[in-house]
Amino acid sequence: MTSLHSFCPQTNEIMWRQSWERCQTMESDLSAEPRDMSQGALRQLLEQQHHLLHHSSAAVQDLAALVHPHRSLVLLCDAQGTVLQQAGDPHFLQRAEQVALRAGVSWAENHRGTNAIGTALFCAQPIKIHGSQHYLPDNRILSCHAAPIYDPYGQIIGVLDISGPSELEHHYALDLAQLYARQISRQMLESLCTPSRRLLHLHTDPGLLNSTFSGRLVLEDDMIVAADELAARMLRQDWQELPGQDLRSVLEQAKSTSQPVTLHLSTATKAPAPARAVHVQTETADTTQLSPQQEKALEPALRAMQMGLSILLSGPSGSGKERMARELHRRRQSQSGPFVAINCAALPETLIEAELFGYEAGAFTGARRQGYAGKLRQAHGGVLFLDEIGDMPVALQSRLLRVLQEREVQALGSERTHRLDFQLISASHQPLEKLVRDGRFRADLYFRLQDYVCTVPSLRERNDLGDYISRELAVLAQGQMAPQLHPDALQTLQNYDWPGNYRQLRSVLLQIIVQDSPGRLWLAQDLPALPCLHVEHPLLAQEPAAPAARNITKTSPPAAPKPQTLKEQEYAAVQQALEQHQGNISQAARALGLHRSTLHRRLKEMSPLITAGGHHPESQESAWQ
Repeated sequence: MTSLHSFCPQTNEIMWRQSWERCQTMESDLSAEPRDMSQGALRQLLEQQHHLLHHSSAAVQDLAALVHPHRSLVLLCDAQGTVLQQAGDPHFLQRAEQVALRAGVSWAENHRGTNAIGTALFCAQPIKIHGSQHYLPDNRILSCHAAPIYDPYGQIIGVLDISGPSELEHHYALDLAQLYARQISRQMLESLCTPSRRLLHLHTDPGLLNSTFSGRLVLEDDMIVAADELAARMLRQDWQELPGQDLRSVLEQAKSTSQPVTLHLSTATKAPAPARAVHVQTETADTTQLSPQQEKALEPALRAMQMGLSILLSGPSGSGKERMARELHRRRQSQSGPFVAINCAALPETLIEAELFGYEAGAFTGARRQGYAGKLRQAHGGVLFLDEIGDMPVALQSRLLRVLQEREVQALGSERTHRLDFQLISASHQPLEKLVRDGRFRADLYFRLQDYVCTVPSLRERNDLGDYISRELAVLAQGQMAPQLHPDALQTLQNYDWPGNYRQLRSVLLQIIVQDSPGRLWLAQDLPALPCLHVEHPLLAQEPAAPAARNITKTSPPAAPKPQTLKEQEYAAVQQALEQHQGNISQAARALGLHRSTLHRRLKEMSPLITAGGHHPESQESAWQ
């Protein structure tokens, strides 16, 4: 059974040296030329891996935001080492392209020599491969840190990798890769819970039951359905042999070989008869409170929801729209049904249709043998949350509208229809009215979504921000001692504008926790860099106004024509954002309130009237301190 690892330089060196020995025996088969997939084959692979992509999307986005300031990328790979997705610093992405660190390329050890992705898969352990430790000379521009991702049955299902330039030492990157790989695995585990299955937390120390160090089991009656790695280790069991065993017999074996096991029961409908010295308690609800401003916005939205109206949550990126949606679901009167969420911006366009509507077995190459019900059917009797609805492809909008009108769905490759009954909540950081005017969003669908529009207050509107930051540090520390902030440091965080809202704050606090040490007092100058990215921009306005258009022309070159149409105003807005951020697509997208992939699409649509201008700014040189 594989156990969790902290970084050990000696073990790491042994692994990469053994990898070099393996590579020397197959050197004739290795090539600096990448094994690249065709676009068609890549689409098929993404369809096959939609389960991994779905459960990894939030973790990849959060981790990418965390490593972006450090000129690094996050890469999600399948169990064969093929890159499925990459996110992070776009300027390092250009450099990574030189060595084919991109989607559709295999980084298995027998293809690309010693490297973090392929060697982590071969050894089934986290590993760091830095600079000259790469076997192929071309890859020595990289510093890579990879951790395997396990499914709930102990099988490796993928790899999470953080890669950056070799001239920077990313001392905490491997810990972060392991932390987020474990988060993905637990997301998969907890998705197995149903009304008839419950989630059990266990640990020998009661104080760590709610921490990241607690083990988890999924139970049906008293039979173990699935487990995580920590639970298997605490129970002294082979992880892959745990599913199918009776809980009582496993506990008896654990009691005879280790300390008494302390259990934490979360979604129990019927608690198993506890063995002696086994403590059982009910999981408490999320205690993190909404801000007073969010509570005020939530009350009328809840009343509208109780009347059966569709809710549209509007607010900037990272302001907590999904959390507001979950809170609406939790507080509604008939809350027994499921909460099913899908981020329309996080999934490749080729997967959104299958993810929403489902498909029959054999509907397309790579489809699951048993088919897939789809999110719409999964939400029957509960709440469907469509996040970033403005990024839904236009071709799918008409099909979604038909479903909302007829309240029935037909899966891909099927002739049968299924009746639906769910409450709809959607969210967008973009003004949908403007998308409608520009022809990028259907007007009839827009009016179906916005029976009631709830504006979600941003983080900087909190009047209890200092207390909230202190609470979040304690929560994110997960049972460990929370970092101690000097009053000036806390005031600095309170005074910051937080253009990335809660998502940005969480990334900053995680950096503080990762770099913390016992007894350290964080001064203001010790805080991670807080870039000034907040730009009020006409592209974000609900109604474009003439003064806003005039402001654009003032900051444009004197010879530039004054934009007249909405399209021209948008071209000017995008051009200005790119100029302000020296062609940095990610920073320009944040300033405009767009997802990076959305801005890429906009640039393609606007070409050749607008380009990134060929800017190549120097990226931030800071390393993980």
